[in-house]
Amino acid sequence: MEIAVCDDDNLDRTLAASMLRRCLFERNTGGGIMCFSNAKELIYEIQDGKCFDLIFMDIYMDKIMGIDAARQLRASGYSGMIVFLTASAGFAVESYDVKASGYLVKPVSYEKLKYLVNDLLKDFDTELYKLKRRGEIISLHYNDIVYIESCNSKCLLHSITGEILPIYKRLCDIEDELRDKRFLRCHQSYLVNMNHIIHANKSFILANGESVLIRQKNSKEIKQQFLEYSGK
Repeated sequence: MEIAVCDDDNLDRTLAASMLRRCLFERNTGGGIMCFSNAKELIYEIQDGKCFDLIFMDIYMDKIMGIDAARQLRASGYSGMIVFLTASAGFAVESYDVKASGYLVKPVSYEKLKYLVNDLLKDFDTELYKLKRRGEIISLHYNDIVYIESCNSKCLLHSITGEILPIYKRLCDIEDELRDKRFLRCHQSYLVNMNHIIHANKSFILANGESVLIRQKNSKEIKQQFLEYSGK
Protein backbone atom coordinates (compact mmCIF):
# COMPACT_ATOMS: atom_id res chain seq x y z
CA MET A 1 0.00 0.00 0.00
CA GLU A 2 1.60 3.24 -1.21
CA ILE A 3 0.08 6.50 0.04
CA ALA A 4 0.79 10.12 -0.87
CA VAL A 5 -0.02 13.09 1.37
CA CYS A 6 -0.13 16.42 -0.46
CA ASP A 7 -0.66 19.57 1.60
CA ASP A 8 1.14 22.92 1.57
CA ASP A 9 0.66 23.31 5.32
CA ASN A 10 3.59 21.61 7.02
CA LEU A 11 1.77 20.87 10.29
CA ASP A 12 -1.33 19.45 8.58
CA ARG A 13 0.84 17.37 6.25
CA THR A 14 2.91 15.99 9.12
CA LEU A 15 -0.14 15.16 11.24
CA ALA A 16 -1.93 13.42 8.37
CA ALA A 17 1.14 11.31 7.59
CA SER A 18 1.57 10.41 11.24
CA MET A 19 -2.07 9.29 11.58
CA LEU A 20 -1.83 7.25 8.39
CA ARG A 21 1.32 5.47 9.60
CA ARG A 22 -0.48 4.62 12.84
CA CYS A 23 -3.50 3.36 10.93
CA LEU A 24 -1.40 1.11 8.67
CA PHE A 25 0.50 -0.20 11.68
CA GLU A 26 -2.71 -1.08 13.54
CA ARG A 27 -4.04 -2.81 10.43
CA ASN A 28 -0.71 -4.64 9.99
CA THR A 29 -0.70 -3.32 6.44
CA GLY A 30 2.68 -2.84 4.79
CA GLY A 31 3.44 0.15 2.65
CA GLY A 32 5.02 3.56 2.46
CA ILE A 33 3.93 7.17 2.81
CA MET A 34 5.40 10.04 0.79
CA CYS A 35 4.69 13.69 1.56
CA PHE A 36 4.46 16.57 -0.90
CA SER A 37 4.24 20.29 -0.17
CA ASN A 38 2.56 21.08 -3.49
CA ALA A 39 0.58 19.32 -6.18
CA LYS A 40 3.17 19.86 -8.92
CA GLU A 41 5.69 17.68 -7.07
CA LEU A 42 3.08 14.95 -6.69
CA ILE A 43 2.12 15.06 -10.37
CA TYR A 44 5.78 14.91 -11.47
CA GLU A 45 6.43 11.96 -9.17
CA ILE A 46 3.53 10.00 -10.67
CA GLN A 47 4.58 10.94 -14.21
CA ASP A 48 8.05 9.55 -13.38
CA GLY A 49 6.47 6.19 -12.60
CA LYS A 50 5.79 6.26 -8.87
CA CYS A 51 2.69 4.20 -7.95
CA PHE A 52 0.28 5.44 -5.31
CA ASP A 53 -2.77 3.42 -4.32
CA LEU A 54 -4.22 6.27 -2.28
CA ILE A 55 -3.71 10.04 -2.29
CA PHE A 56 -4.70 12.38 0.54
CA MET A 57 -4.73 15.89 -0.88
CA ASP A 58 -5.59 19.33 0.42
CA ILE A 59 -7.89 21.30 -1.85
CA TYR A 60 -6.71 24.84 -1.03
CA MET A 61 -3.05 24.97 -2.09
CA ASP A 62 -0.78 27.48 -3.83
CA LYS A 63 0.14 27.08 -7.51
CA ILE A 64 -2.35 24.29 -8.22
CA MET A 65 -5.58 23.73 -6.32
CA GLY A 66 -6.09 20.14 -5.19
CA ILE A 67 -9.25 19.72 -7.21
CA ASP A 68 -7.43 20.86 -10.38
CA ALA A 69 -4.49 18.56 -9.63
CA ALA A 70 -6.94 15.67 -9.27
CA ARG A 71 -8.43 16.50 -12.68
CA GLN A 72 -4.94 16.43 -14.22
CA LEU A 73 -4.16 13.10 -12.60
CA ARG A 74 -7.40 11.54 -13.80
CA ALA A 75 -6.86 12.92 -17.31
CA SER A 76 -3.39 11.33 -17.38
CA GLY A 77 -4.78 7.93 -16.42
CA TYR A 78 -4.33 7.81 -12.65
CA SER A 79 -6.96 5.38 -11.34
CA GLY A 80 -6.05 5.20 -7.65
CA MET A 81 -8.11 6.50 -4.75
CA ILE A 82 -8.16 10.22 -3.91
CA VAL A 83 -9.30 11.65 -0.58
CA PHE A 84 -9.57 15.41 -0.11
CA LEU A 85 -8.51 17.15 3.08
CA THR A 86 -9.77 20.70 3.50
CA ALA A 87 -10.94 23.31 5.97
CA SER A 88 -14.12 23.90 3.98
CA ALA A 89 -16.74 21.62 2.48
CA GLY A 90 -17.26 24.02 -0.43
CA PHE A 91 -15.83 21.64 -3.05
CA ALA A 92 -17.75 18.56 -1.91
CA VAL A 93 -19.84 18.42 -5.09
CA GLU A 94 -16.88 18.99 -7.42
CA SER A 95 -14.94 16.23 -5.71
CA TYR A 96 -17.33 13.71 -7.21
CA ASP A 97 -16.37 14.89 -10.70
CA VAL A 98 -12.89 13.42 -10.18
CA LYS A 99 -14.26 10.26 -8.56
CA ALA A 100 -13.01 11.13 -5.09
CA SER A 101 -13.15 8.29 -2.60
CA GLY A 102 -13.64 10.51 0.43
CA TYR A 103 -13.73 13.98 1.87
CA LEU A 104 -12.41 14.89 5.34
CA VAL A 105 -12.84 18.34 6.87
CA LYS A 106 -9.94 19.71 8.92
CA PRO A 107 -9.00 19.36 11.69
CA VAL A 108 -9.12 15.66 10.92
CA SER A 109 -9.58 13.35 13.87
CA TYR A 110 -7.79 10.03 13.96
CA GLU A 111 -11.02 8.10 14.42
CA LYS A 112 -12.59 9.62 11.28
CA LEU A 113 -9.47 8.99 9.24
CA LYS A 114 -9.18 5.43 10.51
CA TYR A 115 -12.84 4.72 9.72
CA LEU A 116 -12.42 6.02 6.16
CA VAL A 117 -9.17 4.12 5.51
CA ASN A 118 -10.62 0.86 6.84
CA ASP A 119 -13.70 1.34 4.67
CA LEU A 120 -11.61 2.06 1.54
CA LEU A 121 -9.33 -0.92 2.10
CA LYS A 122 -11.91 -3.53 3.04
CA ASP A 123 -12.09 -4.79 -0.55
CA PHE A 124 -8.59 -3.69 -1.57
CA ASP A 125 -5.93 -6.33 -2.04
CA THR A 126 -3.08 -4.96 0.05
CA GLU A 127 -0.86 -7.94 -0.76
CA LEU A 128 0.23 -6.53 -4.10
CA TYR A 129 3.66 -5.10 -4.72
CA LYS A 130 3.74 -2.60 -7.58
CA LEU A 131 6.75 -1.63 -9.63
CA LYS A 132 7.52 0.03 -12.94
CA ARG A 133 8.87 -2.01 -15.82
CA ARG A 134 9.46 -0.73 -19.33
CA GLY A 135 7.16 2.22 -18.77
CA GLU A 136 4.33 0.10 -17.36
CA ILE A 137 3.14 -0.54 -13.83
CA ILE A 138 3.00 -4.21 -12.92
CA SER A 139 1.63 -5.78 -9.75
CA LEU A 140 3.01 -8.88 -8.08
CA HIS A 141 1.17 -10.73 -5.34
CA TYR A 142 3.30 -11.25 -2.24
CA ASN A 143 3.06 -15.02 -2.71
CA ASP A 144 4.67 -14.68 -6.16
CA ILE A 145 7.80 -13.06 -4.71
CA VAL A 146 10.41 -15.71 -3.87
CA TYR A 147 13.16 -13.41 -2.64
CA ILE A 148 14.73 -10.02 -3.20
CA GLU A 149 18.47 -9.42 -3.23
CA SER A 150 20.52 -6.26 -3.05
CA CYS A 151 22.84 -5.91 -6.04
CA ASN A 152 25.07 -2.84 -6.29
CA SER A 153 22.87 0.24 -6.76
CA LYS A 154 19.61 -1.67 -7.16
CA CYS A 155 17.71 -4.72 -5.95
CA LEU A 156 16.62 -7.78 -7.93
CA LEU A 157 13.22 -9.32 -7.31
CA HIS A 158 13.07 -13.05 -8.08
CA SER A 159 9.53 -14.10 -8.93
CA ILE A 160 7.90 -17.51 -8.79
CA THR A 161 7.92 -17.64 -12.60
CA GLY A 162 11.70 -17.30 -12.68
CA GLU A 163 11.55 -13.73 -13.92
CA ILE A 164 14.04 -11.31 -12.33
CA LEU A 165 12.84 -7.73 -11.99
CA PRO A 166 15.11 -4.78 -11.12
CA ILE A 167 13.96 -2.37 -8.41
CA TYR A 168 15.84 0.90 -8.00
CA LYS A 169 15.44 1.15 -4.25
CA ARG A 170 17.36 0.11 -1.15
CA LEU A 171 16.52 -3.30 0.29
CA CYS A 172 15.60 -1.77 3.65
CA ASP A 173 13.05 0.49 1.91
CA ILE A 174 11.50 -2.49 0.11
CA GLU A 175 11.36 -4.39 3.39
CA ASP A 176 9.52 -1.47 4.97
CA GLU A 177 7.07 -1.29 2.05
CA LEU A 178 6.23 -4.98 2.26
CA ARG A 179 6.20 -5.23 6.08
CA ASP A 180 4.59 -8.65 6.04
CA LYS A 181 5.31 -11.55 8.41
CA ARG A 182 6.12 -13.93 5.55
CA PHE A 183 9.19 -11.88 4.54
CA LEU A 184 12.38 -12.43 6.54
CA ARG A 185 15.50 -10.27 6.36
CA CYS A 186 17.86 -13.23 6.65
CA HIS A 187 20.97 -11.39 5.48
CA GLN A 188 22.16 -7.89 4.77
CA SER A 189 21.63 -8.57 1.07
CA TYR A 190 18.55 -10.82 1.13
CA LEU A 191 14.86 -10.59 1.94
CA VAL A 192 13.20 -14.00 1.55
CA ASN A 193 9.58 -15.15 1.40
CA MET A 194 9.45 -17.91 4.02
CA ASN A 195 6.61 -19.64 2.14
CA HIS A 196 9.22 -20.71 -0.42
CA ILE A 197 11.78 -22.11 2.04
CA ILE A 198 11.96 -25.91 2.20
CA HIS A 199 15.12 -26.41 4.26
CA ALA A 200 17.42 -24.45 6.56
CA ASN A 201 21.11 -25.19 7.01
CA LYS A 202 23.96 -22.73 6.52
CA SER A 203 21.62 -21.10 4.02
CA PHE A 204 17.92 -21.29 3.20
CA ILE A 205 17.12 -23.76 0.41
CA LEU A 206 14.16 -22.65 -1.68
CA ALA A 207 11.52 -24.64 -3.56
CA ASN A 208 12.90 -23.41 -6.90
CA GLY A 209 16.30 -24.96 -6.15
CA GLU A 210 18.04 -21.70 -5.32
CA SER A 211 19.43 -20.71 -1.95
CA VAL A 212 19.82 -17.48 -0.01
CA LEU A 213 22.43 -16.66 2.61
CA ILE A 214 21.73 -16.55 6.33
CA ARG A 215 23.52 -13.91 8.40
CA GLN A 216 25.92 -16.04 10.44
CA LYS A 217 26.10 -13.62 13.35
CA ASN A 218 22.37 -14.09 14.04
CA SER A 219 21.80 -17.44 12.35
CA LYS A 220 20.21 -19.06 15.40
CA GLU A 221 17.65 -16.27 15.82
CA ILE A 222 16.94 -16.13 12.09
CA LYS A 223 16.34 -19.88 11.86
CA GLN A 224 14.10 -19.68 14.93
CA GLN A 225 11.99 -17.03 13.22
CA PHE A 226 11.54 -19.37 10.28
CA LEU A 227 10.62 -22.29 12.54
CA GLU A 228 8.06 -20.22 14.41
CA TYR A 229 6.54 -18.99 11.17
CA SER A 230 6.34 -22.43 9.61
CA GLY A 231 4.85 -23.89 12.78
CA LYS A 232 7.48 -26.61 13.12
